[in-house]
Amino acid sequence: MQIDALAIRLRPRTPLEAADLGTRLCQHSARWVYPCYLLVAVPVVALAGGGLALLAVIGALLYFAPGKKGDSARVSVCGIRDSGYH
Repeated sequence: MQIDALAIRLRPRTPLEAADLGTRLCQHSARWVYPCYLLVAVPVVALAGGGLALLAVIGALLYFAPGKKGDSARVSVCGIRDSGYH
């Protein structure tokens, strides 16, 4: 990308004009912008997706955890027995 070849008239812009200028600059330089973006975005999304999957598995295990047969007391998430009397 050749910075000296860019022709931008510097002046105060409205937010919509600034967003439009940024979008057009990004589209023009997409070949250099998106590989840098993907280098960061792909690992972050993969880690976030893996974290959500792990939380879903833990939640399912806690929800479907078997209790003792004939025991009317419920076990809460933190392991404290609740007899149902409040």
